[in-house]
Amino acid sequence: MPHRRLLVLFLSVLFSLSLCHIALAAAGGPDGFGYTWADSAEADGPVYSFETASNALGLGANDYSVVSIGFDFEFYGTLYSEVTICSDGGIHFDGSSALPQDNQTLLYSTWQMIIPFWDNFAPDGGGDVYYELSGTAPERTLIIEWRDVPHYALTYPYYTTGDATFEIKLFEADGVIEFHYQDVEFGDASYDYGVSATVGIQEGDLGYYLERSYNTASLSNEYAIRFEPCMDADGDGYDDDYCGGDDCDDADPAIHPSAVEVACDYVDNDCDGSLHEEEVDDDYDGWDECQGDCDDEDADTGLDDLDLDGYTPCDGDCDDYNYDVNPAAAEVCGDGIDNDCSGVADDLDLDGDGYVAPECLGDDCDDADAAVNPGAIEACNGVDDNCDGVTDEEDADGCIEHFMDADGDGYGLTGDSVCLCGPAGDYSATVDGDCDDNEPTTNPAALEFCDFEDDNCDGLIDEGFDLDADGYTSCGGDCDDMDAAVNPLGTEDCDGVDDDCNGIVDDGFDVDGDGWTSCGGDCDDADAAINPGVVEDCNFIDDDCDGDID
Repeated sequence: MPHRRLLVLFLSVLFSLSLCHIALAAAGGPDGFGYTWADSAEADGPVYSFETASNALGLGANDYSVVSIGFDFEFYGTLYSEVTICSDGGIHFDGSSALPQDNQTLLYSTWQMIIPFWDNFAPDGGGDVYYELSGTAPERTLIIEWRDVPHYALTYPYYTTGDATFEIKLFEADGVIEFHYQDVEFGDASYDYGVSATVGIQEGDLGYYLERSYNTASLSNEYAIRFEPCMDADGDGYDDDYCGGDDCDDADPAIHPSAVEVACDYVDNDCDGSLHEEEVDDDYDGWDECQGDCDDEDADTGLDDLDLDGYTPCDGDCDDYNYDVNPAAAEVCGDGIDNDCSGVADDLDLDGDGYVAPECLGDDCDDADAAVNPGAIEACNGVDDNCDGVTDEEDADGCIEHFMDADGDGYGLTGDSVCLCGPAGDYSATVDGDCDDNEPTTNPAALEFCDFEDDNCDGLIDEGFDLDADGYTSCGGDCDDMDAAVNPLGTEDCDGVDDDCNGIVDDGFDVDGDGWTSCGGDCDDADAAINPGVVEDCNFIDDDCDGDID
């Protein structure tokens, strides 16, 4: 006992001398598990709200009692249904054992402790420790109250005349712990305001603790402290990893295990311990894909400009050790080097049409004109546009259909044509419709003649020459085109007319065959010696049919 008294006296003197130098904190943490604390001096800290408990435990000095919490209380990730309440200003979850009467700094043991005022109390000198379960599930609260408990003193009767009243509140819903201090003055500066006490929480097995104060006058009357466990601070549904959760950034709701990994923000969005694949320098050349590495599997292809020509391998520099070789360099024919990094050496393309100049053994026939190259479309412009050696060849762009005109009359044969930029040989007519390409006088513009030919190519022969409309023209055998009854199909009558146009007048009507018909003046068509053509004889007959005899 003398050693204990000397220790207490030494501590009281030491901290009494230093009280005027103490700077009190208003918040702290988190510890390694994520617990934080804040006091009633903080804007978002707890409001002092002292509630009395009704169940007395009858504890003496350095005493304890194990009671049921009334719900499962989570402390540092472990659920507890019982708590050990100790007379010396604290509780723990380690079974039947009292707190040491002499307080220690945290972390001194492996106990799981909640200590609002760990000091050397003497409840047998007056006062007691109480507990009470209030509220309804899941919002219940266990209140543990040290009411009017004096402090141990060095002189008889070995406890202070003054006493302290304070309590712990354990909240079912969120695992929050609150300390409320109604009266922390003993009337002895050696013990007042926690100058000889330890205040805080501890998980000794895991090595976590959060100490509000140790042997420091950090408390005051009507003062409160709240200890909050690590929770889902950003509201994304995942607890912080240092609280046993798997949210690697509990301050950002966009970062959690179910998030989609985002490229090029250099953040582990889904908390899998790795960045997006584009953010990783796979070839260890100092550049990743987000920085522009175009081939992150090849350390020689990156963003280093080794020859200082202004181009990197990712910019297309095909030889980053040669200043004169890069995409902007001029191609030099005959040196065997791909100067402009086009992928082909000596591919000089002066007009930029994608075809190499002749001096580089290319096939661009005019490397000063981008419109002229082997891939161009031939047009009717007097230029060999496609470099095939032929200018304005058949079917060139802008060509005109030309028809075969062998007789040169300006009209060609329908169905025999080619598309040309201009006349070529017999394909010289731009109008078709010639029905006889061997006769220049026969074409759609010719005049129709009575010649048994379709002279104007309208599909009709000698049209306009059948004056009597009997179906026969004068050149078609009609011997009298003014008389529709006279034509090659006319009926021969004895009328002095060649009705059937066979060159014989009244043929069939000369009975005696003397060349004269009765209707033609033969006065005796039964006697060939009598007709208008004979010489009159003295024979008592009208031989010449002139009406006179002899």
